Amino acid sequence: MDLEEVRMVRKRYLDLLLTRRNVVAVGVGYKEVGGRLTEEPSVVVSVTKKMPEAQLAPDDIVPKTLDKVRTDVQETGIIRAFQARTDKWRPAPGGVSCGHIDITAGTLGCLVLRGGELFILSNNHVLAACFDEETEVLTDSGFKRFPDVKMTDRIATLNPETHEIEYHYPEEYHEYEYEGPMIHFKGRFIDLMVTPNHRLYCKKTCGHRKGEGPWQFMTAAEALERYRSGRTTTVRFKRDGKWIGHAASNGSAQVYSIPQVKVSGSGFNVPHYDLETFLRFLGWYLADGSCCLHTHPSRGTEYVVSIRNTEPEHLDEIERTFEDMGLNPQRSKGDVRVYSKQLYSYVKALGKAEDKYVPQDIKMLPPRYLRIFFDAFTKGDGCHPSRAKQRGTSFRCFGSKSERLIDDLQEIALKLGLTGKKSIRYGSSYNPDGKYYTLSVYDTKLEPVVCQEPKIVHYSGKVYCLTVPNHIMLVRRKGQVVWSGNSNQGKAGDLILQPGVYDGGTAEDQIAVLADFVPINFGTGAPTCPVAKGVESFLNWAARAVGSSHRVAAFREIPATNRVDAAIARPLSADLVTREILEIGVPKGAGEATLGTRVKKSGRTTGLTTGQIIQIDVTVQVRYGERVAVFEDQLMAGAMSAPGDSGSAVLDEGDFVVGLLFAGSRTTTVINPIQYVLQALNVTIAGA
Repeated sequence: MDLEEVRMVRKRYLDLLLTRRNVVAVGVGYKEVGGRLTEEPSVVVSVTKKMPEAQLAPDDIVPKTLDKVRTDVQETGIIRAFQARTDKWRPAPGGVSCGHIDITAGTLGCLVLRGGELFILSNNHVLAACFDEETEVLTDSGFKRFPDVKMTDRIATLNPETHEIEYHYPEEYHEYEYEGPMIHFKGRFIDLMVTPNHRLYCKKTCGHRKGEGPWQFMTAAEALERYRSGRTTTVRFKRDGKWIGHAASNGSAQVYSIPQVKVSGSGFNVPHYDLETFLRFLGWYLADGSCCLHTHPSRGTEYVVSIRNTEPEHLDEIERTFEDMGLNPQRSKGDVRVYSKQLYSYVKALGKAEDKYVPQDIKMLPPRYLRIFFDAFTKGDGCHPSRAKQRGTSFRCFGSKSERLIDDLQEIALKLGLTGKKSIRYGSSYNPDGKYYTLSVYDTKLEPVVCQEPKIVHYSGKVYCLTVPNHIMLVRRKGQVVWSGNSNQGKAGDLILQPGVYDGGTAEDQIAVLADFVPINFGTGAPTCPVAKGVESFLNWAARAVGSSHRVAAFREIPATNRVDAAIARPLSADLVTREILEIGVPKGAGEATLGTRVKKSGRTTGLTTGQIIQIDVTVQVRYGERVAVFEDQLMAGAMSAPGDSGSAVLDEGDFVVGLLFAGSRTTTVINPIQYVLQALNVTIAGA
């Protein structure tokens, strides 16, 4: 029979064949016998699954012939329009993009059962947000860009109950490559650019204070929706906080001691100054003071500390301050100086004009003492009442060649209940030939509203964040400070999206909620042992006694061994997911892999790949941003994965799940043995 006759038969029976159960396609092709194509034309009927005739209703059986033309039944499975693994899938199979609303994206591994209920299985770090590269965070050693932050830095956080400023060690450090949308909040007093899933700390506003809600966390995407929902629905940000402070480390609440210096003829001397008097001196000095060595013909080396000022009444105050310190000031036109080796040694360590700074223990003082320092500095560096009048508010402007000094002043302003903006200028009386820094300080606009709708901008680069105990930290971008939420460790009930945020997922793409996860042990923490705390205190006391500005922090070492990076999420409804794994099918259950086992996985980034187990009993150090976790008894395969494949189920050639992919490199793939995962989460594979 020729091909044209077969085509006519296909056309005649097409509608009838398509009504049969499991039939998905009807065409013309060469008949296959014993797995080989013959030269006989036939009507080819494609079905989702070939079944014995005894299991089919008579009307669902495909006849062996149609008008003497033989048929050929072929199993093809469900035929779908091709979708990218980063698209939205409903029902969602294993192997597609998914992630926590505060994480970019990973892979939906497979479905598991707990107590008869279906759950999605993936990694902790997939199911368990962030700032751009220009954002800084305030630490106990000043403002730092996120790549420079160490786990030994204490981060400035805001207590959400009391709004007190508290310094805490970070719990987590987050850093990853990101390409996608960022939301840019920009106003006269705010500049903040974050990922859509990042948590803000703000108030909902309705155009007036009476209609405002409480301070709360909301994602940047949720805040953006408020701007789009109405002309007066905006958000209010917080820039201030309550600072309690504590006594200086170099003395008591009333006395300040500077490091000992050997003085000719009298041995070592450790001067003690009245704290308030010393703070006035320090404010004057850092504003416009200097120190130098002078060789006198008869007296030898002289240690000179001088402070300049153009106002006679200010020179009077400087002179009285030196006298109150027990020194003998000498005044000339526009200058007051003293000769003191101890004082010279102290201020010399505070740097020259380009790198002056405020000592850390001074910045930690209570507000009443910081105010004394700040007022003296203001008189020394000058302010601009005419510009303040234009703004209708109390306004001060400082300038310096030292960026660190301006940063310190901005920190002190915060602790005084003020707020400031740091700017960079070029060419002025501060530095005619180069760059200098200014700080504009206000006592209003502490809780500004961003009136302009935030912009969505495309971003490609690294994003960063920290997890801190109070979940609110002080950040700065383009010189503007604001309190912002942090990246938060996952908790039960958190939204799980398909696709993940990195792939464009939003709250509307919620597919599940986080149900359970195995915490990852990173191995270090603050000390709980009183001996360790005592050693830390003693070493810091000794450092202060010899004038060192360095401090130590004790950390405990924890046996940082892990076996799984795993989490499960509860689908909102069973019809949103399928037991099928893309390009693999439904797994048959759980299996065990050993050396040489051939394996495969279906992942978000690299799709269906195959490999071989090349190592077992592996102990491996896995880097999560700047932190490292140790995993033991792991499986290792060759190169069969890439970033974004985390969470993929790994199966053997018999379609049994043998592991959960969670890490890798250019040449290797690291896999949790599935037995450990199932045991840790008390689940079983939802197989065929």
